[in-house]
Amino acid sequence: MKILILYFEIAPYNLPCFKELSKDNEVFLINYKVNTDEAPFNFNFDFPISTYLYSDLSFKKLIEIYDRINPDLVFCAGWVNKYYLYLCKHKKAPVKILGFDTIWKNNLQQKIKSLYFKFKYGNVFDYVFIPGTPQKELALNMGFKIHQIKTGAYACDFDFFKSVGEKLKHKKNKFLPKRFIYVGRYTHKKGIFDLWEAFKALHQEYNTDWELWCIGTGPCFKDKMIHPKIKHFGFLQQNEVLELMENTSVFILPSHHEPWGMVVQEFASAGFPLLLSKEVSSSSMFLEDNKNGFSFKSHDKASLKAVLSKIIHMKDDELIKMGQISVNLASKLTPKGWAKNLTDV
Repeated sequence: MKILILYFEIAPYNLPCFKELSKDNEVFLINYKVNTDEAPFNFNFDFPISTYLYSDLSFKKLIEIYDRINPDLVFCAGWVNKYYLYLCKHKKAPVKILGFDTIWKNNLQQKIKSLYFKFKYGNVFDYVFIPGTPQKELALNMGFKIHQIKTGAYACDFDFFKSVGEKLKHKKNKFLPKRFIYVGRYTHKKGIFDLWEAFKALHQEYNTDWELWCIGTGPCFKDKMIHPKIKHFGFLQQNEVLELMENTSVFILPSHHEPWGMVVQEFASAGFPLLLSKEVSSSSMFLEDNKNGFSFKSHDKASLKAVLSKIIHMKDDELIKMGQISVNLASKLTPKGWAKNLTDV
């Protein structure tokens, strides 16, 4: 098939999925420029795929590309770009699929937007492709029927991260690093200020060797907490993050708002116990409370400090067992499964 993907900003986890899709299909990708301020990723397309930068295209050129491709399947990841929606509404294709990761919040704004979509684009898309169950209610409110809703819209390179974890297992079985690791943007909605305050309070109460390593950048980087047990590494490419995984043992994501959180599956695949706020949507698939980690209330430093305390008082073998459960849960989604879910329609 000829498959056209209309995307926004791509991330490293997209590439293994696109690569899997390209094995049996001719794939064309139109995507936004990389956000050099918050996530300046370097990408290497080492597989057959035709790519176009959205910023380089006029609307006329966008239509020309579409007509030249004449796709069998169109996957539109999101419904914000009016030109993407125009193509889907006014151009023919045997199958059109909408993707999004927004969670239903049952507020007035969402009700209005979902009704607008239902009225204007209700008969445009044949299916909707979403990450998991937290997004289903919005899809239903937008007019999609149960049989039109496909889950599994995000997948990390499970085999790769699992192999990383396997390589580290021998070392960690001998000595488990007493370090939490956070990977994400430095913004208020990621809950990092709560994390720093909770970690600081933890150290004030307990005499512990545990450290907190933070990876990322963003508008709040200049306001980061300076603490002898907190290290800030700035933004790192994926291969650089892998080097730090060897010296950390528990992943934490304290987000106030997190539609999914692909980084959760990546660390779960590598055998990390997880500490996730209840606002991290992917916890519905990758976290079993008290089995491979703990959940906590967002905006609640006391709740966050409590789960940090649980971890530092656990034995190494208990944490290693938690990590093994994480791997099993992470195996639910793979690039091969992603490609199959998309093309099976």
